[in-house]
Amino acid sequence: MKRLRMECTDLSIRLTTHSYWATLEGEQRVKARSELKAVTRPSATSAVDVARAA
Repeated sequence: MKRLRMECTDLSIRLTTHSYWATLEGEQRVKARSELKAVTRPSATSAVDVARAA
């Protein structure tokens, strides 16, 4: 568990300090980070899909 926490922390630091973010300004940076968060989240499954799976 400790190893996974350390790995997650390391990856978070590497991501947030990556030089790519310096190429964006203001709203561009906010939008890019929001888009990154959106594409890395698991997609939500609607209730209809859940009912079919059951």
